[in-house]
Amino acid sequence: MKIRLSDEELLLRLQQGDIQAYNEIFNRYWKKLYAIAYNRLRTREASEDVVQDVLVSLWTRRKELNVLNLSSYLGTAIRYAIFRQLNRSQERMYLNADKLPDGTSLTAPEEFQLMDYHILKQYLDREVNKLPKKCQIVFKFSREQHLSNKKIAEVMDISEKTVEAHITKALNVLRIALKGFFFLTLLFFL
Repeated sequence: MKIRLSDEELLLRLQQGDIQAYNEIFNRYWKKLYAIAYNRLRTREASEDVVQDVLVSLWTRRKELNVLNLSSYLGTAIRYAIFRQLNRSQERMYLNADKLPDGTSLTAPEEFQLMDYHILKQYLDREVNKLPKKCQIVFKFSREQHLSNKKIAEVMDISEKTVEAHITKALNVLRIALKGFFFLTLLFFL
């Protein structure tokens, strides 16, 4: 009878270069990650690509990983991969639409795209810092340190339901704040 290793044990073995641990992680999480990706991307090929990217990255970065919760880490990684995939798709879609008759491109140079990212990150950080203190801490544990709700509840000595409530509140506040940010950005560029 095969013993099922915990995620923590698998991570430890993965960091030591154990290919069987990697295969177990791959088999354990591939369908879940694919479902998340497909739910957003709606194409088999794109969904498989982002899952593959995330899992290959897990292997290539195994020695430098500082992960406390594998499931949360992979969930966050797949969301970022989906975001990158959507950006690439939009860039391809507008590839021909952003050229002037003389062939000059209308797309922003890479420096401006990086600047946009930093501006958005600063705005998001500022909005997170406006949250009530406990809500802030819970959100940062969840999103920056990839802790599970259960682990956050243990660390902060609160119930998991309270953790969920703080995360839900933070996401709702940030969703509203980001809508305002994008609206202001559109006004600025129009």
